[in-house]
Amino acid sequence: MAHTVSKLSLDFWDVHIKFTEEKTLSTEALLPKRDRDSSISFWSSFEDADDSSAEPELPEWLMEVPEDLDVCIAQRHFEEAYNLLERAREFLDKNTATDPVITDIRRKVETRAKALTEVLMKELEVSPDKSLQGGLRAARRAVRLLNQLGRSTQACDLFLKLCSCILKTQLKRVKREGATVLYVRQVGGIFFSNLTDMAREFLRAFPNSPSCASAFVVWAGSELNHLTSHLIKQVFMPQSSITMLAECVTCVRNQCDQLCELGVDLRYQLDGLLRTPLTRALRDSREKLVDAVKLRAAEDKWRPMNLQSKAGLTKFLQEMSDIGVASIHTYVTGDCWLGLTGNTVAFSKLYLTLLEDCLRLATPELLYTVDEVLGDVFQAQMLHVEASLSSDKYKTESKFIQKNAVFLLDTLLTLAEHCYEEKIGIPCNRLSKLRDEFSWLKKDGGTKQTNTHTTKPITKYSTTAYI
Repeated sequence: MAHTVSKLSLDFWDVHIKFTEEKTLSTEALLPKRDRDSSISFWSSFEDADDSSAEPELPEWLMEVPEDLDVCIAQRHFEEAYNLLERAREFLDKNTATDPVITDIRRKVETRAKALTEVLMKELEVSPDKSLQGGLRAARRAVRLLNQLGRSTQACDLFLKLCSCILKTQLKRVKREGATVLYVRQVGGIFFSNLTDMAREFLRAFPNSPSCASAFVVWAGSELNHLTSHLIKQVFMPQSSITMLAECVTCVRNQCDQLCELGVDLRYQLDGLLRTPLTRALRDSREKLVDAVKLRAAEDKWRPMNLQSKAGLTKFLQEMSDIGVASIHTYVTGDCWLGLTGNTVAFSKLYLTLLEDCLRLATPELLYTVDEVLGDVFQAQMLHVEASLSSDKYKTESKFIQKNAVFLLDTLLTLAEHCYEEKIGIPCNRLSKLRDEFSWLKKDGGTKQTNTHTTKPITKYSTTAYI
């Protein structure tokens, strides 16, 4: 009996479940289509909500960034590569997820950034088989992009190496032909004009960069050192005259000063590099000129100078006026005679030329040597006058000798002191001392002043109260 009831109960539930399912199906079938779609949409929204917890889908352009960067670099579209690289970096910086796909893309992007940097650095590298036809302008693109990539230091180093190669190539084209002064002018002109252009290009490529600016100054000083070493070997030779040296050095200094317009002053360094060879050259010139003065003195007969004709006199007066001795006409006697010896006139020309050359070469560091040269050469001539005036051989010509001494001290030495002070800004103590030392030559019956040191007498007490 119990078994029969249990069986009837199971049959009832089967019929009930089957009836419920059929009723549900029939009910849905009777619903309008719009209601059925709404029902589907309702359940779909729940499914989408479940999927939102997953990582968002990455844009297609980002997935293709590594390949696109490879293409841009290979085709040398460096600007496009940089823009795409920055766009990818900006997107990845905002997305801090640790998804393996994003991590892989980030790694690939940085690898391409390194590749782009290496390609740009090769653009600036100097090699024997690479043409320098484009010059520094061809390097602007690579330098700009390297700066944007944060590689300013490497770009600066490569840029300066490129500048060195261009300078070396330009200077090799100058051939050592003709006069030394012409050669120095050509070499200096090429060097400093190129250096000026490079300074302008450098300021354009690396604005507001103190570290790079310091590197440029150091580099420019190094290049100037190379140039000066070359010029010293070519110019400072034993047979070189002080006049030629003065012209060469003045030319190079003037060319160097054009860099000051850009804020690069290498003049002090240039003068420092030339100081030692110039000091040696000035002292060598002093020895040669002193020997020349002594040689002429041995041939001096203390006779008035004969200018042969009025035309010769006129020409002579013009020459002396051109070198600053306008008062020479006061020494003219007769039609074509001059109340000075040929030795005095020759020395005057020589000394004024030496004075001009020394003043062109003078710097604060060379001033002592310049004073030494000017003083020793003038002293050598005055010692000749002094010896002749004291000699019994020329007693009858003493008045004439004194007349030459007056010209040397009052005209020539005064002119030299004036030129010196006008150029240097201070008087020359050495020349002033020479004036005092030989001023006795101008006086009749004068005696030479001695340089013996006098000692002050010991004061005697007038009373023994203090003893």
